[in-house]
Amino acid sequence: MTTHAARPPRPHAAGRCDVCGKVAYPTKAAAKVARRRLHPGEAMSVYRCGCWWHLGHLPANVRTGDTDRHDLPNRRGVSA
Repeated sequence: MTTHAARPPRPHAAGRCDVCGKVAYPTKAAAKVARRRLHPGEAMSVYRCGCWWHLGHLPANVRTGDTDRHDLPNRRGVSA
């Protein structure tokens, strides 16, 4: 008999975002839990889109330190 390791419970996602179609998390905390469980060790960012929270990869220039993440334009094209 083969025994499989128990998988951690899937983080609670609320469905899909009406704005961009990505997986939507209801809170920032839920998105952070999802990031830790689904993408351990990856350079993933938690960000707000409308009333939902999403996961996304940081751009290469932020990962290498050439640009500060706060200098990136937001989804509307305005610098933070």
